Amino acid sequence: MTTRRVRTGTCIMAATLLGLAGCLQIETTVTMEADGSATVTERVRVVKYLLDLDAHHKGSGPSLAQLLGRPAAEKRAAKMGGGVTLVSHKVGPAEKGSLESITVFKRPELDGLEYMSPLLAHHDYPNLNRIRFKVSGITKPGWWDRWDYGDILVQVQPLTAKGKVPSRLTDLKERPPAPTPKDVQTYRNLAPVFRDLMKDFHVRLRFQTYGPTPVCIGFRGHTTGPRNARAGVDFGDILSLSHADLDQFGGKFLENEEVMLGIVRGDLRVQAIVDAVKNGIRNNTVPLLIAPGFGPYQGWSHHRVSFWFPPSRPLFDRYFKGKTLVPRHKDRKSFPARWEDIGYQPKHKKSETGTR
Repeated sequence: MTTRRVRTGTCIMAATLLGLAGCLQIETTVTMEADGSATVTERVRVVKYLLDLDAHHKGSGPSLAQLLGRPAAEKRAAKMGGGVTLVSHKVGPAEKGSLESITVFKRPELDGLEYMSPLLAHHDYPNLNRIRFKVSGITKPGWWDRWDYGDILVQVQPLTAKGKVPSRLTDLKERPPAPTPKDVQTYRNLAPVFRDLMKDFHVRLRFQTYGPTPVCIGFRGHTTGPRNARAGVDFGDILSLSHADLDQFGGKFLENEEVMLGIVRGDLRVQAIVDAVKNGIRNNTVPLLIAPGFGPYQGWSHHRVSFWFPPSRPLFDRYFKGKTLVPRHKDRKSFPARWEDIGYQPKHKKSETGTR
């Protein structure tokens, strides 16, 4: 493929995905229930001016009303890893003349649930457009490194178009060729248009647990607490980006010229964006971009986002009952897993046996 075709394809992708998404507010919460099942709640809102444009559009594609309708939700349910039930679906008017749909899906197991990838602007998005949730119990030391044993581990993994977890993701050296000065000027001319489209933009992907605050979030070999950890939250956001976010200097994120240049090009990994979001866990005013393969750092070599938290009783019975826990420290002996030591209870506290 020629350099020109690569640039053209990137520009078209950016215009298509971000131009449409800029008119939307999309909030998705994936909840792991105490029995290990998953509840997925989607809230999608389309602003009035996009509805007005759509009313006059006579194209061959589906209308916005159709995209927000129940048949479309049923089709999405069929692509979420199997066994997904559409529990409820409601479409109605919302504030400022917008149209909103609220959809709830249910799956007997979180393990194996698939969903649309939150990183729409990755240049290989056609091949990496889904994520999968994988659930396991930590009984011995592993790559997660921070904790030894006793937690439920939920990994968010990217999937290829063939449903495979890639061994690695493309890194900075494999990004599309840098644009020419002429291309850059074209993107700069388009930036005000995109900025105007994204005035009502908001997208969020949240993972919520059945009770305990996630012990930590891990990515690229690093671990940290979730955003708002001190408030005792029972969720961790993977992605949160809106028109109201600021950059690291306190200015509007979408009014930062270099940030918008990256968005228009369809490349969320430009240095300006990386610098703006790298402290997103501790700074609630900036966007949060810790989706698989991104993290707050440059590069795409590590591709899992992981959550650790104590097991509920059903999950203890499934992943730990009858098993031996292996401490990381060699001077400590292994011991049988006990609910009293590692299980989640109100005001959860580890016993001396299970001290980490």
